[in-house]
Amino acid sequence: MKKVCGLDVHKDSIFCAIYNGEKYSEVKEYETTMVNICSMGEYLQSENVTEVSMESTGIYWIAFWDLLLDMGLP
Repeated sequence: MKKVCGLDVHKDSIFCAIYNGEKYSEVKEYETTMVNICSMGEYLQSENVTEVSMESTGIYWIAFWDLLLDMGLP
C-alpha cells in the first residue's frame, strides 16, 4: 500500500503525519536541528513512505528538502 507524508515546516519545528490510504498516523513534531531532521527522515524510511509533500512559508523548507532528497526520499 502506498504511504504518503505531509510536512508543515516552521522556523523551529516540523509537523509530520503519514497517510496510508485508510488512516492517518499521529502527528509527530520534530525540532529543526540536523539530528532531529535525520531522525524524521529515518522514521519516514522505516514507514516506507513513497511521497513527501510539504507546506512552508518563507525559505525554511529548502534545507529540509535537500536533506530528505539526500536520504533518498521523494
